[in-house]
Amino acid sequence: MGMVVEQLWQPVPGGSGTYIVELAKALRARQVPVAGITARHQAAPSPREVGLPSMPMRSSHLPRTALYESWNRLGLPRAESILPGAQLIHATTWALPATSLPLAVTVHDLAFLRAPEHFTPRGNAYFSRSLERVTTEASAIIVPSQATADDCIAAGIDAARLYVIPHGVRTRAVTDEQVESFRATRGLARDYVLWTGTREPRKNLLGLLRAFVLLIDEHDDAGDLDLVLVGPAGWGDDAVERELLTRLGDRVHVTGRLDDDELA
Repeated sequence: MGMVVEQLWQPVPGGSGTYIVELAKALRARQVPVAGITARHQAAPSPREVGLPSMPMRSSHLPRTALYESWNRLGLPRAESILPGAQLIHATTWALPATSLPLAVTVHDLAFLRAPEHFTPRGNAYFSRSLERVTTEASAIIVPSQATADDCIAAGIDAARLYVIPHGVRTRAVTDEQVESFRATRGLARDYVLWTGTREPRKNLLGLLRAFVLLIDEHDDAGDLDLVLVGPAGWGDDAVERELLTRLGDRVHVTGRLDDDELA
């Protein structure tokens, strides 16, 4: 099986990247013959450095942007030319390889249809074209929730090809001592509400900040509660968001990106 893993070389792989890593690990643990498909990279992290288990990797001759556009517009190169001998292709994001083999696609959400204003015109055009291809080319469409399945049906995808498979969660054992050490290092003396994600408009961080201001202004028992924001900076810059962060002062802790152990 060929699995598209190029998302892991994006500047911010996000939740889709975690999904790919965990799925690859699970498949390898079950001795499923799986190989990764990527674009051409120069001076990039190794597969192991981006979290992938030991598995065969095959790369296109094209860099990411050219590869994605060529797949969507020209139908080339075919996945089976990148990975000879493959019998099934899994597109783990909207990057759909051209292929004559059975194609499974994971559709994490249809956010670009629900809120197109949070995406660039180029992004919306790309997602729309990918959705057209999913509708006509995919043998199976994997979605993480019934809500996304309903969105897919509303968008014209045949329900018979939809499979609701919730994303798995890997729990990590954490000791009380590790928790206390982390809290001390980060200055987290009070209880807190945790938000984690990429700071971009569609995540509605502004709505969370406004809600937290209302909470501490209107409820006396919120005096011992902080807000912790975890994650790398994304695109978008909001003056109101900055003003609220300043207003909240030391009640908000911005950690930046954490590794998986710290996040646990």
